[in-house]
Amino acid sequence: MSNSNTPASAYIGVACALAGAITFSAKTILVKLAYQHGVDPITLLALRMLIALPFFVLMAWWAGAVSLTKREWGVVIALGFTGYYLGSLLDFAGLLYISAGMGRLILYLYPTVVVLMSAAFLKQPIRARHVISLVLSYSGIALVFREEIKLTAEWNLMLLGAVLVFASAVCTAIYYVAGSRYVQKMGSMRYTAYAASAASAFAGLAASFKKPEAAPAPAGGDMSFVSGNTVEAMVAEMLRPLLKDWLDNNLPGIVQAAVQREVERIARSA
Repeated sequence: MSNSNTPASAYIGVACALAGAITFSAKTILVKLAYQHGVDPITLLALRMLIALPFFVLMAWWAGAVSLTKREWGVVIALGFTGYYLGSLLDFAGLLYISAGMGRLILYLYPTVVVLMSAAFLKQPIRARHVISLVLSYSGIALVFREEIKLTAEWNLMLLGAVLVFASAVCTAIYYVAGSRYVQKMGSMRYTAYAASAASAFAGLAASFKKPEAAPAPAGGDMSFVSGNTVEAMVAEMLRPLLKDWLDNNLPGIVQAAVQREVERIARSA
């Protein structure tokens, strides 16, 4: 790249990073607004991912094909599930219980988790500036969290939401750290396109097994949490149709085999 193009490219890069940060933060506001209309996290996430899927496919086509082994394809799909689907689902679930601002502060801790994971698994040194950043980040979160607790009587729900969003940050960090070698091999555009496309497929599959039900709206217009809609209830709702299908397909055979064995036992003893 020529020197004359470097400043322009730098400005474009900064503008893209700024636009990404703004839209990433605005996502939380849109999620909170959707929750006021009774949308549940699984359905909302599926809608988001399936709307974005054509753009991911276009990115993959634009970047061109890449040669990967079956194991490498499996890792990319697994990282897409972890970073994009599971991470987003935990984030959306956590936003049922905490404010949008608190959620973004916790989620933006993922770079600190990346630093710790890189030191643990990639043997990258933690320098003094990293330590200072870690101390400042987590001290700030502790101060904000203490103030948030004073403003709500449902501190246990807020704690649950904070844990869920922090788990989302950990999933995001895993996606970046474990995927670093694939970014080098595939390029960031291909890696993102393939991983996000896989996550979109998981989101659509999960939503197809779930019967959409309206989540209770926050009382008094408060968007900090939604009472009565726990993570356990969401998981149970997602697994219920799977369990019903399994029972419909397997229970008659199990009962028939048990009855047949009992009849044979009685006949032998007669």
